[in-house]
Amino acid sequence: MVPGYRLKYRDLETQLYIVTTNEKLRVGLESEQSRLYSHSNPFEEDVFAQTDRVVPLWVHLVLRFFKNFFLMKISVVYSWK
Repeated sequence: MVPGYRLKYRDLETQLYIVTTNEKLRVGLESEQSRLYSHSNPFEEDVFAQTDRVVPLWVHLVLRFFKNFFLMKISVVYSWK
């Protein structure tokens, strides 16, 4: 697989800024952010070295076979634009 393939063709992400003067909404959003962060850990490079994080060869083979199938389906769905 070409490096950056998933980044370029698969990942969908967005950033959103919410600007509000509603204090109740601000407190609620801050509370939600704190709750989400409390269940997470900073990512460190040594995670890749863990044996339970190694992707088996069969997964690479299956993904190579199916990667264009899903891309084709997405292009058909959005072909009306």
